[in-house]
Amino acid sequence: MFQPITPQQNAPLRKISGLFIAFLVGIFIICGILSSQMLNNVLFVGKINQALTELKAEFIVDWMSAENPYLAEILPANYQENSFSQQALTAVTNINFQDERSFLGNELPGFSIFDTKILAAGQGTDYTNIPVESPPPMEYIKDQRNQAGNQEQNDEKQPPVQSEDVQGAKVFMYHTHSYEAYLPLLGLKGADSAAKASSNDASKSVLHVGKMLKDQLSQKGVKAVHDQTYVPRILKEHKNWDWYDSYQASRTVVKPAINSKTDYDLLIDIHRDSQRKKETTATINGEKYARVSFIYGEAHNGYQKNLSVMKKLNKQLNDQYPGLSLGVFGKGKTEGNGIYNQDLGSNVILIEIGGVDNTEAELNRTVEALSNVFSEYVKQAEHI
Repeated sequence: MFQPITPQQNAPLRKISGLFIAFLVGIFIICGILSSQMLNNVLFVGKINQALTELKAEFIVDWMSAENPYLAEILPANYQENSFSQQALTAVTNINFQDERSFLGNELPGFSIFDTKILAAGQGTDYTNIPVESPPPMEYIKDQRNQAGNQEQNDEKQPPVQSEDVQGAKVFMYHTHSYEAYLPLLGLKGADSAAKASSNDASKSVLHVGKMLKDQLSQKGVKAVHDQTYVPRILKEHKNWDWYDSYQASRTVVKPAINSKTDYDLLIDIHRDSQRKKETTATINGEKYARVSFIYGEAHNGYQKNLSVMKKLNKQLNDQYPGLSLGVFGKGKTEGNGIYNQDLGSNVILIEIGGVDNTEAELNRTVEALSNVFSEYVKQAEHI
């Protein structure tokens, strides 16, 4: 005969059910904490990641070889053994005993800019006038947020994204910081105006420079595709993305271009420097030009190939237009994005054309010079 379950017999089942529910609630709480900004602020995850990026793979292999000596055989012949204590101190404090700048870099605001490497210096180039990547000013960010509810108004001056005929194209151009503009094109000037050098008007920003370069290349027989995607629009579509994610946003532009059947010889991310006119202007044969900088990211394994391309272009540019290039500069994670989508291909490069104060005439002369160098590079590549 069926015997009903007494409350005493049901107690263990209720206890197990309660524990299971508490376990599930705990898991949800832990997942919420791990994915919150609070944890990042409390544990300084970004700083930990930055410190660990300085540890080389060779050091890890050398460390493991203490237990398995056979691993030491794969180390490079010129590998120099470093003490664990020194490497640990470097990882924790970011102090490099071979670089005295590291003793000050963590304490002085803005000093990390001097972590940039100068691989090829142009005329007058030193650590006081290296290119500076600047975010959009706060006024611009606030304006974009205020207009978020009126997308139609915000898109009035943004160039429409149009599909171009890519058949036979050899150069692909795009703009990660498509809001970067030039004060003379905005009708502004003065020492206090630099923070206002942003615009969503394609005729006043780096998109205008990209259009000029495309036209100049066309005149020299080199077909180029100029992608005019307004990157802040992509950032706005991803509500959890900020301007720090601009390169992640532009990756959605350049990656399809690389994966397409079009055989591009160069994929160029065009920016402008935030330095003032004295540092971003050169006089060549009595004419003023907007100076050019080549930037490569060191935070990926294949950066040497990108660097090789930029060094070649830099040399050609300075040979034909002495003093036009500020040089070739390397940046890691501490100075910026550190990759700049260059991990997608060896022919992906980043250039800064002029600064906030350069005029359209100066930009146009530089664009003509760049079109000469780029067209020569493409035509040489076709015969290799």
